[in-house]
Amino acid sequence: MLRRAALVTLCVLGWGLVSSCAERHDDRSVVVLYYSVDEVYARPIIEAFEHETGIRVDARTDTEATKTTGLVGRLRLEQDAPVADVFWSSEPFMTEQLAREGVLESMRTEALDLWPEEYRAPEYSWYGLALRSRVIVFNTNLVTGEDAPGQMHDLTETKWKGRIAMARPEFGTTRGHMAMLVALWGDDGTRAWLAGLKANRVLLLDGNSAVVRAVATGEAAVGLTDTDDVFSGQRNGWPIDLVYVRHDLGASKHGVMTIPNTVARVKDGPNPDNAARLMEFLMSEQVERLLAESDSHNYPVRATLRSEFGAYEPPDSMPLGIGDATDAMDDAMEACRDILGG
Repeated sequence: MLRRAALVTLCVLGWGLVSSCAERHDDRSVVVLYYSVDEVYARPIIEAFEHETGIRVDARTDTEATKTTGLVGRLRLEQDAPVADVFWSSEPFMTEQLAREGVLESMRTEALDLWPEEYRAPEYSWYGLALRSRVIVFNTNLVTGEDAPGQMHDLTETKWKGRIAMARPEFGTTRGHMAMLVALWGDDGTRAWLAGLKANRVLLLDGNSAVVRAVATGEAAVGLTDTDDVFSGQRNGWPIDLVYVRHDLGASKHGVMTIPNTVARVKDGPNPDNAARLMEFLMSEQVERLLAESDSHNYPVRATLRSEFGAYEPPDSMPLGIGDATDAMDDAMEACRDILGG
Protein backbone atom coordinates (compact mmCIF):
# COMPACT_ATOMS: atom_id res chain seq x y z
CA MET A 1 0.00 0.00 0.00
CA LEU A 2 2.80 2.40 0.84
CA ARG A 3 4.46 1.72 -2.51
CA ARG A 4 1.19 2.32 -4.37
CA ALA A 5 0.47 5.50 -2.37
CA ALA A 6 3.93 6.82 -3.11
CA LEU A 7 3.41 6.15 -6.81
CA VAL A 8 0.12 8.04 -6.80
CA THR A 9 1.79 10.97 -5.06
CA LEU A 10 4.60 10.92 -7.60
CA CYS A 11 2.10 10.99 -10.48
CA VAL A 12 0.27 13.95 -8.98
CA LEU A 13 3.41 15.96 -8.31
CA GLY A 14 4.90 14.96 -11.65
CA TRP A 15 8.54 15.03 -10.56
CA GLY A 16 9.06 17.02 -13.75
CA LEU A 17 8.23 14.04 -15.97
CA VAL A 18 7.09 15.06 -19.42
CA SER A 19 4.38 12.40 -19.71
CA SER A 20 1.77 11.96 -17.02
CA CYS A 21 1.35 8.63 -15.26
CA ALA A 22 -0.87 6.20 -17.11
CA GLU A 23 -2.11 2.65 -17.05
CA ARG A 24 0.00 -0.16 -18.45
CA HIS A 25 -0.10 -0.48 -22.24
CA ASP A 26 -0.74 -4.17 -22.89
CA ASP A 27 -0.93 -3.72 -26.66
CA ARG A 28 0.83 -5.47 -29.51
CA SER A 29 1.21 -2.17 -31.36
CA VAL A 30 2.94 -0.15 -28.62
CA VAL A 31 6.10 -0.18 -26.50
CA VAL A 32 6.76 2.09 -23.52
CA LEU A 33 10.22 3.68 -23.37
CA TYR A 34 11.68 5.66 -20.49
CA TYR A 35 14.73 7.61 -21.67
CA SER A 36 17.15 10.15 -20.24
CA VAL A 37 19.04 10.76 -23.47
CA ASP A 38 18.65 14.34 -24.70
CA GLU A 39 15.45 14.76 -26.70
CA VAL A 40 17.19 16.22 -29.74
CA TYR A 41 19.20 13.00 -30.18
CA ALA A 42 16.61 10.48 -29.00
CA ARG A 43 13.63 11.67 -31.02
CA PRO A 44 14.95 10.87 -34.55
CA ILE A 45 15.89 7.37 -33.37
CA ILE A 46 12.48 6.78 -31.82
CA GLU A 47 10.80 7.95 -35.01
CA ALA A 48 13.04 5.70 -37.13
CA PHE A 49 11.99 2.67 -35.06
CA GLU A 50 8.32 3.56 -35.42
CA HIS A 51 8.70 3.99 -39.17
CA GLU A 52 10.56 0.68 -39.65
CA THR A 53 8.37 -1.48 -37.40
CA GLY A 54 4.94 0.15 -37.24
CA ILE A 55 5.16 -0.09 -33.44
CA ARG A 56 4.23 3.12 -31.63
CA VAL A 57 6.67 4.23 -28.94
CA ASP A 58 5.11 5.77 -25.84
CA ALA A 59 8.24 7.72 -24.94
CA ARG A 60 8.64 9.39 -21.55
CA THR A 61 11.55 11.48 -20.35
CA ASP A 62 12.38 13.85 -17.50
CA THR A 63 13.68 17.37 -16.93
CA GLU A 64 17.29 18.37 -17.65
CA ALA A 65 17.92 18.92 -13.93
CA THR A 66 16.85 15.48 -12.67
CA LYS A 67 17.13 13.36 -15.83
CA THR A 68 18.19 9.77 -15.02
CA THR A 69 17.64 10.10 -11.27
CA GLY A 70 13.95 10.95 -11.66
CA LEU A 71 13.30 8.11 -14.09
CA VAL A 72 15.11 5.61 -11.89
CA GLY A 73 12.94 6.67 -8.97
CA ARG A 74 9.86 6.09 -11.06
CA LEU A 75 11.04 2.64 -12.19
CA ARG A 76 11.61 1.67 -8.57
CA LEU A 77 8.16 2.81 -7.51
CA GLU A 78 6.55 0.92 -10.39
CA GLN A 79 8.49 -2.30 -9.81
CA ASP A 80 5.42 -4.23 -8.59
CA ALA A 81 3.39 -3.14 -11.64
CA PRO A 82 5.80 -1.99 -14.34
CA VAL A 83 4.63 0.58 -16.87
CA ALA A 84 7.87 0.81 -18.88
CA ASP A 85 9.16 -1.85 -21.24
CA VAL A 86 12.63 -0.44 -22.00
CA PHE A 87 14.95 1.95 -20.18
CA TRP A 88 17.42 3.94 -22.31
CA SER A 89 19.76 5.84 -20.02
CA SER A 90 22.49 8.34 -20.74
CA GLU A 91 24.72 6.69 -18.10
CA PRO A 92 25.46 3.21 -16.68
CA PHE A 93 25.71 3.57 -12.91
CA MET A 94 22.06 3.88 -11.94
CA THR A 95 21.20 1.27 -14.56
CA GLU A 96 23.51 -1.10 -12.71
CA GLN A 97 21.74 -0.19 -9.46
CA LEU A 98 18.38 -1.11 -11.03
CA ALA A 99 19.83 -4.42 -12.24
CA ARG A 100 21.00 -5.25 -8.71
CA GLU A 101 17.54 -4.41 -7.35
CA GLY A 102 15.82 -6.79 -9.77
CA VAL A 103 14.07 -4.06 -11.78
CA LEU A 104 15.64 -5.22 -15.06
CA GLU A 105 15.73 -8.62 -16.76
CA SER A 106 18.20 -10.48 -18.93
CA MET A 107 18.01 -9.93 -22.66
CA ARG A 108 20.16 -12.16 -24.87
CA THR A 109 20.47 -12.69 -28.59
CA GLU A 110 23.22 -14.24 -30.69
CA ALA A 111 24.51 -10.77 -31.61
CA LEU A 112 24.34 -9.40 -28.06
CA ASP A 113 26.25 -12.40 -26.68
CA LEU A 114 29.22 -11.07 -28.67
CA TRP A 115 28.98 -7.60 -27.09
CA PRO A 116 32.21 -6.48 -25.33
CA GLU A 117 32.18 -7.56 -21.68
CA GLU A 118 33.23 -4.09 -20.52
CA TYR A 119 29.98 -2.72 -21.92
CA ARG A 120 27.42 -5.18 -20.60
CA ALA A 121 26.20 -6.49 -17.28
CA PRO A 122 27.50 -9.97 -16.37
CA GLU A 123 23.91 -11.26 -16.26
CA TYR A 124 23.01 -9.47 -19.56
CA SER A 125 20.54 -7.14 -17.89
CA TRP A 126 21.92 -4.04 -19.64
CA TYR A 127 24.22 -3.14 -22.53
CA GLY A 128 26.37 -0.07 -23.12
CA LEU A 129 26.87 1.80 -26.37
CA ALA A 130 27.65 5.25 -27.78
CA LEU A 131 30.34 6.70 -25.50
CA ARG A 132 30.77 10.21 -24.20
CA SER A 133 33.70 11.44 -22.15
CA ARG A 134 34.03 13.64 -19.09
CA VAL A 135 35.87 16.82 -20.04
CA ILE A 136 36.82 20.30 -18.95
CA VAL A 137 35.09 22.94 -21.06
CA PHE A 138 36.75 26.35 -21.16
CA ASN A 139 35.93 29.77 -22.57
CA THR A 140 38.43 30.46 -25.35
CA ASN A 141 38.16 34.22 -24.76
CA LEU A 142 39.24 33.79 -21.13
CA VAL A 143 41.49 30.70 -21.08
CA THR A 144 44.05 29.34 -23.53
CA GLY A 145 44.28 25.65 -24.31
CA GLU A 146 47.69 25.52 -22.65
CA ASP A 147 46.33 27.02 -19.41
CA ALA A 148 43.11 24.99 -19.23
CA PRO A 149 42.97 22.34 -16.48
CA GLY A 150 43.98 18.89 -17.70
CA GLN A 151 43.70 17.03 -14.40
CA MET A 152 40.79 16.88 -11.97
CA HIS A 153 43.07 18.17 -9.22
CA ASP A 154 43.90 21.25 -11.28
CA LEU A 155 40.40 22.51 -10.45
CA THR A 156 41.43 22.94 -6.81
CA GLU A 157 44.21 25.40 -7.68
CA THR A 158 43.54 28.89 -6.31
CA LYS A 159 43.78 30.52 -9.75
CA TRP A 160 40.39 28.99 -10.55
CA LYS A 161 38.69 30.43 -7.47
CA GLY A 162 35.26 31.72 -8.41
CA ARG A 163 35.74 30.57 -12.02
CA ILE A 164 34.53 26.91 -11.97
CA ALA A 165 31.10 25.46 -12.78
CA MET A 166 29.81 21.90 -12.28
CA ALA A 167 26.42 20.21 -12.47
CA ARG A 168 24.80 19.34 -9.17
CA PRO A 169 26.26 15.97 -8.13
CA GLU A 170 22.95 14.42 -7.13
CA PHE A 171 21.96 13.91 -10.77
CA GLY A 172 23.09 12.69 -14.18
CA THR A 173 26.62 11.85 -15.21
CA THR A 174 28.08 14.05 -12.48
CA ARG A 175 26.61 11.65 -9.93
CA GLY A 176 28.39 8.71 -11.56
CA HIS A 177 31.57 10.74 -11.89
CA MET A 178 31.66 11.45 -8.16
CA ALA A 179 31.17 7.74 -7.46
CA MET A 180 34.02 6.92 -9.84
CA LEU A 181 36.26 9.30 -7.88
CA VAL A 182 35.56 7.40 -4.66
CA ALA A 183 36.31 4.12 -6.45
CA LEU A 184 39.62 5.54 -7.73
CA TRP A 185 40.77 7.79 -4.89
CA GLY A 186 38.93 6.46 -1.84
CA ASP A 187 36.62 8.43 0.42
CA ASP A 188 39.35 10.61 1.96
CA GLY A 189 40.89 11.54 -1.39
CA THR A 190 37.52 12.44 -2.85
CA ARG A 191 36.51 14.50 0.18
CA ALA A 192 39.79 16.43 -0.03
CA TRP A 193 39.09 17.20 -3.69
CA LEU A 194 35.52 18.29 -2.94
CA ALA A 195 36.80 20.52 -0.15
CA GLY A 196 39.14 22.12 -2.68
CA LEU A 197 36.22 22.79 -5.01
CA LYS A 198 34.21 24.33 -2.19
CA ALA A 199 37.15 26.55 -1.25
CA ASN A 200 37.26 27.66 -4.88
CA ARG A 201 33.55 28.58 -4.70
CA VAL A 202 32.43 26.11 -7.35
CA LEU A 203 29.19 27.16 -9.07
CA LEU A 204 26.65 24.29 -8.99
CA LEU A 205 24.15 24.31 -11.84
CA ASP A 206 21.19 22.26 -13.09
CA GLY A 207 22.82 19.94 -15.61
CA ASN A 208 25.83 19.69 -17.88
CA SER A 209 24.32 21.84 -20.62
CA ALA A 210 23.87 24.65 -18.08
CA VAL A 211 27.57 24.33 -17.22
CA VAL A 212 28.55 24.76 -20.87
CA ARG A 213 26.21 27.74 -21.22
CA ALA A 214 27.70 29.40 -18.12
CA VAL A 215 31.22 28.96 -19.49
CA ALA A 216 30.22 30.26 -22.92
CA THR A 217 28.72 33.43 -21.41
CA GLY A 218 31.70 34.02 -19.12
CA GLU A 219 29.79 33.34 -15.90
CA ALA A 220 32.51 30.74 -15.35
CA ALA A 221 35.84 30.29 -17.10
CA VAL A 222 35.96 26.50 -16.92
CA GLY A 223 33.53 23.71 -16.14
CA LEU A 224 33.21 19.97 -15.69
CA THR A 225 30.85 18.45 -18.26
CA ASP A 226 30.39 15.87 -21.05
CA THR A 227 31.65 15.93 -24.62
CA ASP A 228 28.19 16.03 -26.21
CA ASP A 229 27.27 19.26 -24.46
CA VAL A 230 30.50 20.91 -25.61
CA PHE A 231 30.00 19.74 -29.19
CA SER A 232 26.47 21.17 -29.13
CA GLY A 233 27.75 24.51 -27.87
CA GLN A 234 30.41 24.63 -30.56
CA ARG A 235 27.73 23.97 -33.18
CA ASN A 236 26.01 27.11 -31.86
CA GLY A 237 29.20 29.10 -32.41
CA TRP A 238 29.94 29.56 -28.71
CA PRO A 239 33.55 30.49 -27.73
CA ILE A 240 34.36 27.18 -26.05
CA ASP A 241 36.72 24.24 -26.37
CA LEU A 242 37.45 21.14 -24.32
CA VAL A 243 40.20 19.16 -22.63
CA TYR A 244 39.80 15.44 -21.96
CA VAL A 245 40.37 15.50 -18.22
CA ARG A 246 42.56 12.89 -16.49
CA HIS A 247 42.09 11.43 -13.01
CA ASP A 248 45.65 10.89 -11.76
CA LEU A 249 46.36 10.90 -8.04
CA GLY A 250 50.00 10.92 -7.03
CA ALA A 251 51.73 7.89 -8.45
CA SER A 252 48.40 6.36 -9.50
CA LYS A 253 47.87 7.18 -13.16
CA HIS A 254 44.28 7.11 -14.39
CA GLY A 255 43.09 8.21 -17.79
CA VAL A 256 39.95 9.78 -19.18
CA MET A 257 36.51 8.68 -17.98
CA THR A 258 34.15 7.46 -20.71
CA ILE A 259 30.43 7.00 -20.17
CA PRO A 260 28.22 4.76 -22.32
CA ASN A 261 24.53 5.03 -22.90
CA THR A 262 22.81 1.95 -21.50
CA VAL A 263 19.81 0.03 -22.79
CA ALA A 264 17.84 -2.45 -20.67
CA ARG A 265 14.56 -4.33 -20.68
CA VAL A 266 12.30 -3.77 -17.67
CA LYS A 267 11.35 -6.95 -15.84
CA ASP A 268 7.70 -7.92 -16.36
CA GLY A 269 7.07 -4.95 -18.63
CA PRO A 270 3.66 -5.09 -20.34
CA ASN A 271 4.95 -5.56 -23.91
CA PRO A 272 7.93 -7.95 -23.79
CA ASP A 273 8.01 -8.85 -27.49
CA ASN A 274 7.99 -5.22 -28.59
CA ALA A 275 10.53 -4.47 -25.88
CA ALA A 276 12.89 -7.02 -27.40
CA ARG A 277 12.47 -5.45 -30.84
CA LEU A 278 13.17 -1.96 -29.48
CA MET A 279 16.19 -3.23 -27.54
CA GLU A 280 17.65 -4.82 -30.66
CA PHE A 281 17.05 -1.62 -32.62
CA LEU A 282 18.67 0.63 -30.02
CA MET A 283 21.68 -1.70 -29.94
CA SER A 284 21.98 -1.78 -33.73
CA GLU A 285 24.82 -0.47 -35.86
CA GLN A 286 22.33 1.95 -37.38
CA VAL A 287 21.71 3.67 -34.04
CA GLU A 288 25.38 3.84 -33.03
CA ARG A 289 26.08 5.42 -36.40
CA LEU A 290 23.26 7.94 -35.96
CA LEU A 291 24.57 8.94 -32.53
CA ALA A 292 28.13 9.27 -33.83
CA GLU A 293 26.98 11.39 -36.78
CA SER A 294 24.74 13.58 -34.61
CA ASP A 295 25.92 16.78 -32.95
CA SER A 296 26.63 14.73 -29.81
CA HIS A 297 29.33 12.70 -31.65
CA ASN A 298 29.08 9.70 -29.33
CA TYR A 299 32.04 7.41 -29.95
CA PRO A 300 30.89 3.89 -30.98
CA VAL A 301 31.47 0.75 -28.94
CA ARG A 302 31.34 -1.33 -32.14
CA ALA A 303 34.81 -2.07 -33.47
CA THR A 304 33.46 -1.94 -37.03
CA LEU A 305 32.56 1.75 -36.61
CA ARG A 306 35.47 3.01 -34.53
CA SER A 307 37.90 3.76 -37.34
CA GLU A 308 35.19 5.68 -39.19
CA PHE A 309 34.65 7.99 -36.22
CA GLY A 310 38.20 8.10 -34.90
CA ALA A 311 38.09 11.89 -34.62
CA TYR A 312 35.87 11.47 -31.55
CA GLU A 313 37.90 8.75 -29.86
CA PRO A 314 38.70 9.67 -26.25
CA PRO A 315 42.46 9.64 -25.62
CA ASP A 316 43.85 7.28 -22.99
CA SER A 317 40.49 6.20 -21.61
CA MET A 318 40.60 4.26 -18.35
CA PRO A 319 38.68 1.05 -17.58
CA LEU A 320 35.11 1.88 -16.66
CA GLY A 321 34.83 0.02 -13.34
CA ILE A 322 31.05 0.40 -13.36
CA GLY A 323 30.58 -2.14 -10.57
CA ASP A 324 33.16 -0.46 -8.32
CA ALA A 325 31.66 2.98 -8.94
CA THR A 326 28.15 1.69 -8.23
CA ASP A 327 29.41 0.21 -4.95
CA ALA A 328 30.82 3.63 -4.06
CA MET A 329 27.71 5.65 -4.98
CA ASP A 330 26.29 6.05 -1.47
CA ASP A 331 29.65 7.12 -0.04
CA ALA A 332 30.09 9.60 -2.88
CA MET A 333 26.68 11.18 -2.35
CA GLU A 334 27.27 11.42 1.40
CA ALA A 335 30.58 13.18 0.76
CA CYS A 336 28.96 15.61 -1.67
CA ARG A 337 26.17 16.42 0.80
CA ASP A 338 28.63 16.88 3.67
CA ILE A 339 30.95 19.20 1.75
CA LEU A 340 28.95 20.86 -1.01
CA GLY A 341 25.56 20.78 0.70
CA GLY A 342 22.25 19.91 -0.91
